[in-house]
Amino acid sequence: MKEQLKDKTVKCRICNGEHFTARCPYKDTMAPVGAEGGADVAAGMGDDLAAAQGGAAGKKGSYVPPALRGDRAGAAGDRMGGNKYGERDDLATLRVTNVSEMAEEGELRDMFERFGRVTRVFLAKDRDTGLAKGFAFISFADRGDAVKACAKMDGYGFKHLILRVEFAKKAQ
Repeated sequence: MKEQLKDKTVKCRICNGEHFTARCPYKDTMAPVGAEGGADVAAGMGDDLAAAQGGAAGKKGSYVPPALRGDRAGAAGDRMGGNKYGERDDLATLRVTNVSEMAEEGELRDMFERFGRVTRVFLAKDRDTGLAKGFAFISFADRGDAVKACAKMDGYGFKHLILRVEFAKKAQ
C-alpha cells in the first residue's frame, strides 16, 4: 500500500494547497474550488464581502433567522393562529369567577352555549388535586352573544355558588 501511495501528493479541496482539507486555514471562509460562489486565495475573502453586503440570505446553506427572512408572507414574530398582532381576540371573552371546585369544562360550555357559539372554555385547575381553582374564561365567536351571556349569567347560581361574570381584561 505504501508503494502505491509513495508518489501521490495531498491536495486541499478548498484552496488546492498541499495540505489536508481538514487543516485548511481557509475552510471556514471559502467554498470548495469549483463550487458555486467559491473564491480563490488570490482574490481574498470574497464570501466575507458578500455577507457584509447582505448576501448571506442568498447564500445556499447559510442560516438566516426567521425575523430577517425577506420572503416570508407574515411579519416578524407571528404566532400560529393569531391575528396580525400575534394575540387572541379577547373582545368576546368572559371571565367567570366564584366557580365551584367540582365544576367541569363541559358543564360550563353547556351553560354558556345557549347564548351563542362558544369557541374556547378554559377552566383553571390545580395540578396536584385536579380541582377547579375558582375561575374560568369563556370565549364567544360573536361579541353580541358574549354581552347577552354576561347580562344573564352574572349572579346565576351554579353548584351552590353564585357566579360572577364580567368581560376579561388584557393581562398586564
